[in-house]
Amino acid sequence: MALWQKRVRFVILILGIAFAIVVALAVRRRDAVGIAPLITRTDPTALIESTGTIVIEAKGSTPEFRIEGGRYLSYPDGHIRVLDGAKVKVENRAGRSFVVTAREGEVSSDRSQVQVKGDVRMTSSDGFTATANDASYAKAEGIIRTDGPASFTHKNISGSGTGMTYDEPRDVVWILNNAEVTIAEDEKGHEAVKVHAGAAGLARQDKYLKFIGGVTAESASRRIGADESTAFLSDDGKRIQMVELRGHSGVETTESGGGGLRNMHARDMNLTYGPDGRTLQRATLAGTSVVEIAGEASGQERRLSAEWIEMGLAANGRTVSTLTSREHVEFTMPGSRTSASRTIRAGSFEAAGDGDGGGGLDHARFLEGIEFRETPAGSTQSRLVKARDLHVRFKAGLVALEEARFMGDVTLEDGDTTATGAEARYLLARSTMILVGRPDQLPHVATADGSVDAERFELLVDNRRVISRIKVKSIVLPIAEAKAAGGRETKRPHIMKADQAINGMADHLDSDEKAGRALYSGNARVWQIDTSIQADRITMDDRTGDLSASGNVRSTLMLEQTNPQTTRKPKAGVTPPPIEEKPADEPAAEEKKTTKMATIAASRELQYEDKSRKVTYRNDAHVVGAQGDLKADRIELYLSEDGERLERAEAYGHVTLRDETRVATSQRLSYFVADERYDLGGDVRVVEQCRETTGRTLTFFKSTDTISVDGKLEVRTQTRSSNSPKTPSGNTNTITNTIANSKCSGATPR
Repeated sequence: MALWQKRVRFVILILGIAFAIVVALAVRRRDAVGIAPLITRTDPTALIESTGTIVIEAKGSTPEFRIEGGRYLSYPDGHIRVLDGAKVKVENRAGRSFVVTAREGEVSSDRSQVQVKGDVRMTSSDGFTATANDASYAKAEGIIRTDGPASFTHKNISGSGTGMTYDEPRDVVWILNNAEVTIAEDEKGHEAVKVHAGAAGLARQDKYLKFIGGVTAESASRRIGADESTAFLSDDGKRIQMVELRGHSGVETTESGGGGLRNMHARDMNLTYGPDGRTLQRATLAGTSVVEIAGEASGQERRLSAEWIEMGLAANGRTVSTLTSREHVEFTMPGSRTSASRTIRAGSFEAAGDGDGGGGLDHARFLEGIEFRETPAGSTQSRLVKARDLHVRFKAGLVALEEARFMGDVTLEDGDTTATGAEARYLLARSTMILVGRPDQLPHVATADGSVDAERFELLVDNRRVISRIKVKSIVLPIAEAKAAGGRETKRPHIMKADQAINGMADHLDSDEKAGRALYSGNARVWQIDTSIQADRITMDDRTGDLSASGNVRSTLMLEQTNPQTTRKPKAGVTPPPIEEKPADEPAAEEKKTTKMATIAASRELQYEDKSRKVTYRNDAHVVGAQGDLKADRIELYLSEDGERLERAEAYGHVTLRDETRVATSQRLSYFVADERYDLGGDVRVVEQCRETTGRTLTFFKSTDTISVDGKLEVRTQTRSSNSPKTPSGNTNTITNTIANSKCSGATPR
């Protein structure tokens, strides 16, 4: 038996003797008034039973704990019980004192175990309070345990659940099952947070809260979940500084304003809070991480996914102000009825905004292996841009993407359109992508029906329009190789060969797929092997096959020419019949020979209408070809159905026709290839080497070298010759009012 136990028994023995003496004296004095009843024994096996007892357990001269009770029972083996209200007080443990109260308590004989039952309540000098139905204390461990319902309160943190332990040396309390912890609303009005978990612990000295098993933390505006969570507290234990979430971590908010944090999910997260302990300031996500940022409307959340994400928030704790991510980055902006949906993939991502201004993210960089995919509203076909890096600008808060700049090996795939270049700038408000190249490699655009190289491109992506600038070179594919543009067949001008590519050059090219037009301007030229058109501006329409040009027009058309048709001379005064009506008794015409002949023209304007196979030159028109050297205000060439041959030519206004032997002027001219006939009208004048002919109308057959003139009565038609007044055929002149007079002395008229 320990010395202190012997001393306690000795004290108890002395107290017992003294108590017996006092009782005896009291009985003796009260004989006259009656004998008071003895105290009813609670437990006959108890060695000592008393009321209003105080027991002090000390180590040397320092008390370790103090037990008070309404009724005190001590047993022969040394253990004691306290009934009718037990109170255990532990003094100066790590600078704090603890008081445990209950309806009853029991201390083991070696004082290593203490049990309290009924309305157990523990209170520390620094404000910590715990309650339970019963509890036990193991001195060796320094741990208080309870199996039933329990709760605790510490400053603004309270918790409850089933089963609780309190590690007294470490000052750690655990709720073992069905834990619920509440962080109360503070004096600044920050909303209360309620946490549910399988178990929860509060380490007061180490300043953290720990939650295990299906953790959810909810407030009016935010819900946090994870398999496990640790919340690190401020030095005063009132505020949360950081929260670690481990396993199936997630944060969901009710944020609806553009640019605000909506949701985030990851395997693990670290959340850092501001000085108030409630305002989220930073989040780090690891493992299949996703952050969703609110758009202007529900369902318009911007979504960022990656293996690792770090996010900063503005001072308001809602607006995302910085974002950094890496590994398998994917950023998505959903579309609407009027806006395109967009997805960007990259190796890493950095975004920032105006810091504490609260405006949200407004610019970002995507690095390494960019894939930018865009699907216009109402379309199922997306366009894809690939590049090395991408810089973008947003309307503040990621509300809308305003500009994207692609850098390094840019490639665009948009339906049948592909484009390559060194850099591209995408102006989304104008749906325009500007593509540039390097000094050693021009950007290149290929469409359904051809391709273009130039120093700079402007692609109006929604309108299917390509504008090329500076050193433009284009190729329009042969019709058999071209794909249908916009679901329709394309046409080529019949003045060009359908089985040959059409080459183009200009300072500027505007190709509009929807409209079906291509406009070359500035030193423009389109050509094939033997056909070309040059002008300041050239327009080709692949819906109709029409072509137009303006400004310094020059053209060369290779047309088939059949020569000669016949060499017969008609009888004097007889207009030769058409070829198909030649008399049966006439000898057969010479065999026709077909050759290619260049028709070279110049004018200020050119218009080719494919439906009628008509080529029109206007303003200072000059055409040299099968019809001769022809000038007029307007010249029209009518081609065969296949566009290979000239069938007819028409000239209007200030007409001048030249050939090897004559010059004819008039106001109107028609040339018919079939019989090589010229019809001239309006102030006709023909000047030959030694002859001049004037009149109102004139018909000239090139093949027979004959002229018929219809003169006016009031204006004589004159043929002047110094020799005989015969017709060029040598026959007597049968045309009324005609005089022949040679201008060439001694020459015989032709």
